[in-house]
Amino acid sequence: MLHIKISEELHKLILNSSFYQSFNYVENNFSRLYKRKLSATESTSGENNRFKVLKKNGNVELKLKWYYDLKGCINTSPMVIKYKNQYLVLCVSFYQVFAVINFDTGQMMSEMIFPEPVQGGICVGDFGKAYVGCLNGSMYCVDITNCQKIWSFRTNGIIKSRPCFCLGRKAIVFGSYDGYAYCISTDGGNLIWKHNVGFSISVNPVYNVKLKTVYLASSNKICFCLSESDGKMLWKYSVNSPVMGSPCSFEKLGHDDCILWPEVEGVVHCTKCTTGDLVWTYKAQNQIYSSITTFENYFLFGCKDKNVYSVLVADDNKSCSLSFKICLNCEISSTPCIFKYEENTYIFAVTNGGVVFLIDFFEQKVLQEIKMNDEIFCSPIMYDNRILFGCNDNNLYCFSIGNG
Repeated sequence: MLHIKISEELHKLILNSSFYQSFNYVENNFSRLYKRKLSATESTSGENNRFKVLKKNGNVELKLKWYYDLKGCINTSPMVIKYKNQYLVLCVSFYQVFAVINFDTGQMMSEMIFPEPVQGGICVGDFGKAYVGCLNGSMYCVDITNCQKIWSFRTNGIIKSRPCFCLGRKAIVFGSYDGYAYCISTDGGNLIWKHNVGFSISVNPVYNVKLKTVYLASSNKICFCLSESDGKMLWKYSVNSPVMGSPCSFEKLGHDDCILWPEVEGVVHCTKCTTGDLVWTYKAQNQIYSSITTFENYFLFGCKDKNVYSVLVADDNKSCSLSFKICLNCEISSTPCIFKYEENTYIFAVTNGGVVFLIDFFEQKVLQEIKMNDEIFCSPIMYDNRILFGCNDNNLYCFSIGNG
């Protein structure tokens, strides 16, 4: 009952108060949940005492490959990269840990402890440099070979925004809770420009390489487009509630590039990248905290009504309609992952209650259902027939997909 009461109060703060008030509330009420100091656990193959298979229906199944204890809840998606002929997993946890893990074995390669918790996503550039923001208000450049800090850039607010590259990968753009969008150089962390939007920015920016523009949303219900060269605002678009999920680019051959914006009150807005003009909207049955993922002419998201939505965009890009929604029996704040394996297409989705689902996309059938040991708010990723996601039991999990 305590979780329900806190969730209701936090929801009211998110919709009606500043992000600083919301963050302070989380700090005061969830510290015992998000800063559990557990001893490190070596990753192990084949161990299944951390989950229970509730349902298996079909030949394709998930099998635990390894897991790794990051000493704190993992709410940010991991990232897989190839560097010097090795495949590496980069991940952060709320217990201030930045870790580089061997993708094949799950063994830790290097680790860095940040001064405060890390909730921002990771962006990886050339020469083994990773860029990640921290709740202490600094953006860090880290050498992934030894997890040593190369440089840091200080803002006046916490950073939960994952940076993206711009200016030919010579700079990164990100938002801060101090109300500014920042563009800094990748080589030394020098300020190129900053734009004051007046309200906190937590969403991940989207970069359009053709138009040389950056797209962000602030907590005052404004979506905006900035020039990458000088940060000038080119247009803005207002919605009726905050955008908590990050925007997503959507391209259809023969049509203008578009951006999809998921606002909390359940509406997805499609606007033109060039002008910000509204193209269409889609209304879900409840609130959306998930970001959006796209697949061919579809876009997908998780919803508070416990459904994963798949929405089909018309060929002329002037409208959209529900393709299907599938109920997973618990609220969904994370973004579903869609991928191809052999000849079929699958969805992997996780619920706040800690149950993960493998779903046949075209048949809309649950193939496997697994209950983890704790809640999940981390959006899963797929790489080389493996699914990776973080859990509130402090572990990063790697499952392989194959024929049972």
